[in-house]
Amino acid sequence: MLIFITADHAAVDVPQYLIDNHIPAGYFDKNKMATDLKAFCLAKWNVADLIENISNGQVFLNHESILKNSLNTQQIEQEIANYILTYDGIAQTFTSNTLKTTFFTENIQSHIQRGFNQKRSGDVIYVLASGWINAGYTTGCTHGSPYQYDTRVPLLWYGFNIPIGETNSKVIITDVAATIAALLNINAPSACTGNPIKELVK
Repeated sequence: MLIFITADHAAVDVPQYLIDNHIPAGYFDKNKMATDLKAFCLAKWNVADLIENISNGQVFLNHESILKNSLNTQQIEQEIANYILTYDGIAQTFTSNTLKTTFFTENIQSHIQRGFNQKRSGDVIYVLASGWINAGYTTGCTHGSPYQYDTRVPLLWYGFNIPIGETNSKVIITDVAATIAALLNINAPSACTGNPIKELVK
C-alpha cells in the first residue's frame, strides 16, 4: 500500500485581520476596475466594446471589434496592462504577447506562464498584491494566489518503501507522479515534467 496526501491550496489571512494589525493588505474592487477600464478604452480608441469579459484575473478582448476597427492588438494589450498596474492592490500584469514570446523559469512569472493557454486564456493577466483578495470576502478568504501563503501546503507519504523522516525542501506538484513511478520502479508518464523526491527514493 502506498498513500500520499496533500492539498490543492492553502489560504491567505483574512485581509481585514491583516489591516487591523497594520500589515499591508486589502480588498480589490474588480467591478470598479471593469467600469473604469471600459471608459479608458472608449476614451483611448473610441470603441465601446473592446472588452469582452473580465474574470479570474484576466481581461479578454473582443477580437472581432479590434479587427473591425483596424486596431493593433499588442498595443491595446500593453496599454491595458499599464493602466491596470496603476491600481492599488495590483502587483503585476502580463500581456498575452509577452507570455507567448518570453520564457520565464522562476518566480510568479513562471507560474502565470505555466497556467497560460494561447487559445483559452485572457489577453491581459493581472496578479493581486500579497494580502489582497477580491472584494466580497470581507469575513473570509479565497485562494488562487501565487504567493507562499497560498501555494505551500503539506505533503504526506505513507506505506510501501517510505522511510521515516521529514524535509523542508521545495517540492512541486509535478514531482508526485515522478516519485510514484520511481517508488514503483516503472517509467514515469510520457508527459511527466517533475523529478522524484530524493528523500523518498534514496
